[in-house]
Amino acid sequence: MYDVIIAGAGVAGCQIARLLDDSGLDTLVLEKEKNIRIKDSGIVSSEFLDFFPKYLIAKNIDSMDIVSPSGIEINLSLPEPFAHIVHRESFSGYLRRKIKIDYETVIAAKFYEESVTVLTDKGFHECKLLVGCDGANSVIRNAAGIERPGLCAGIFSRGRKSTGNVTVYMNKFFSPDFFAWHIPQNGEHGLITAMRPAGHMDEFETALGLEQGNLYGAHIPIGLQKSFSSRCLLAGDAASQVKPLTGGGIIFSLKAAKHAAETIRKAAKKNRFDAAFLSSYQKRWLGEFGAEIRKQMMIRNVYRRLPNKHIDQLFSAFKPDFEKIRAFNYDRLSKLCWKLPKLKMLRFLPWLLVR
Repeated sequence: MYDVIIAGAGVAGCQIARLLDDSGLDTLVLEKEKNIRIKDSGIVSSEFLDFFPKYLIAKNIDSMDIVSPSGIEINLSLPEPFAHIVHRESFSGYLRRKIKIDYETVIAAKFYEESVTVLTDKGFHECKLLVGCDGANSVIRNAAGIERPGLCAGIFSRGRKSTGNVTVYMNKFFSPDFFAWHIPQNGEHGLITAMRPAGHMDEFETALGLEQGNLYGAHIPIGLQKSFSSRCLLAGDAASQVKPLTGGGIIFSLKAAKHAAETIRKAAKKNRFDAAFLSSYQKRWLGEFGAEIRKQMMIRNVYRRLPNKHIDQLFSAFKPDFEKIRAFNYDRLSKLCWKLPKLKMLRFLPWLLVR
């Protein structure tokens, strides 16, 4: 019997395994895909460099264009990079180094009072604690009886690389509930939406004359959720540890992994794998970035209700204020609102609060 089984060798799963490496715990990582599959754009904040070496960074981002439905552009240009594009394949390979991984597909899990049985396409495994890092459609979350969060679809295409700024399009014709983007450094464009992603992708590509390359897609969880039960922890997309304004989750997953590993060490030392003991994990990660997820959810819910004409009005009103900004935290995007003139914001309050 293993002490810990981690389902999923993504960012959260690998980082937990890495942090448990010197714990003396017999740990197994189960991963269905031997070949690394890219599911995101790999844009991270500068906090990435607190965890990993600089050579994993492909490009620095110190300028970004945000475009309204009518074409009003806000350019965020900072003296120092506020985000980075990672070498996504190299980063995933780096995470998997020196980790014991069995390439098996997890089919189901059964929780008992003294253990957990994990069924894969190659047989059974038993453990004392099961950690679900198996993505937005987590099998482990479902087996543990934890409610699924809301899901959006992220769809993107990669083709030829070019030069220019990362550009974000806030246009309801491209994405009714999120946004679309173009990252020339990756040769990538895409969008996130819960409604007709393929259809909106066609409209986006046609409108901008974008060349379609290889298509990729993944579900993105949105909103806070429970991340523990008896003999079970969830991390990463399986725990909806994602920024609601961008759909990115690399940094939040890394931070959650630290709290998960610390909780696992304590649980093993005391031989306590009950839900009451494991609940400290949720309190720890919520305390670090849960408030930011809540604030971003509030902003996103307001944006979802806005028609294109109101988005244009906001761009016109706040363009000079945004372009004066010289520093912000890419993981704490809600704080951008506090940099805007409060009296000007009051003018828009009535229709921002309409439900």
